[in-house]
Amino acid sequence: QIIVERETGTERLLSNELLESIVRFYGGMMQEMMARYLDESVNFFVRRQREWPASVQQFVENNPMTALLRQNLESWQRVQEAFLAEPRAHRKPAHGKRKRGDK
Repeated sequence: QIIVERETGTERLLSNELLESIVRFYGGMMQEMMARYLDESVNFFVRRQREWPASVQQFVENNPMTALLRQNLESWQRVQEAFLAEPRAHRKPAHGKRKRGDK
């Protein structure tokens, strides 16, 4: 019942062929084995899906390129802060520019 209600939308999770194949196992010698197989497969998939974000985070944290990227970002931030902190009055005017009234 639940599957039928969910599968009436436009984006189907289970194809007709898959559903027909599963239905064929009902009442047969392989029904119990198929039920265990489907149960274990879905449980495995759900566990992996939960573990995925932690695995990605661990990879990023332990990746040597991540440390290099952080160092480069920190260096760039220091350069920007130093540039923005420099008073405008002490900056030299561009070459060839004159103030009004200068000849």
